[in-house]
Amino acid sequence: MVLVYSLAVLGGMGLGAGILLAYASKKFAVKEDEKVGKIESILPGVNCGACGYAGCHAYAEAVASGKAEVNLCKPGGEKVMKEICSIMGKEGVSAEPKVAQRYCNGGRKESKSKFDYEGIETCKAASIINNGFKQCTYSCLGLGDCERSCPVNAITIDENSLPQIDKEKCIGCEKCVIECPRNILHMVPKKSRVHVRCSSKDPGKVVTKVCTIGCIACKLCEKACPFDAIHVIDNLAIIDYDKCKNCTKCAQVCPRKIIEVEPLKKQ
Repeated sequence: MVLVYSLAVLGGMGLGAGILLAYASKKFAVKEDEKVGKIESILPGVNCGACGYAGCHAYAEAVASGKAEVNLCKPGGEKVMKEICSIMGKEGVSAEPKVAQRYCNGGRKESKSKFDYEGIETCKAASIINNGFKQCTYSCLGLGDCERSCPVNAITIDENSLPQIDKEKCIGCEKCVIECPRNILHMVPKKSRVHVRCSSKDPGKVVTKVCTIGCIACKLCEKACPFDAIHVIDNLAIIDYDKCKNCTKCAQVCPRKIIEVEPLKKQ
């Protein structure tokens, strides 16, 4: 009898606590701004984090509360920004779209190796062992950390162990840039067509010993540019994309052919 009474009391207490919690959850519930749902519904849903927030929902909450700008969704671009502006009743200025570019052409054929690497097949792991298996300490290791980090499959490693980036697929999330331990990937304006495919800051005489195509800091590109858009800094040609007009004159005079010009997109 005592046991039955005890169970009845405990059951009653549990039921009462449940009712109280249910009432409290409704009474004190924080209603989510309906704008959050509307904004999230027009976001791409990639959850890439390029906006600086944990995912699309977090970004939608930040925009709805006025804590974030309306133009931070890089995958969505201007189209999404305009739709968010319509929801928020405000104007926004679209950010210039950027894509990832590779600043190294030293694949397995061009960049000499120091030893045969047989460890974990990641660039991060390989870079720890004697600063990588390439003689050029700046060159791409080609083990695909960037490829695996891309949420939209915009990167593939080619037969020469170099990442090829499809700029039409690239959403500018910067994940590949963050993952690369050699810092040979950079975000540049999507409209830019001229790129220096080298990251080495070694003197020319060192570069020629370890790579057949690396920049030798000859400054011919610098002299050829009519817009003062390219300069050799720390033994490496650097393009100022704010000044570059895609005239391609620097690429025409480069003796090592490491300044590449992307072909014009076919209409």
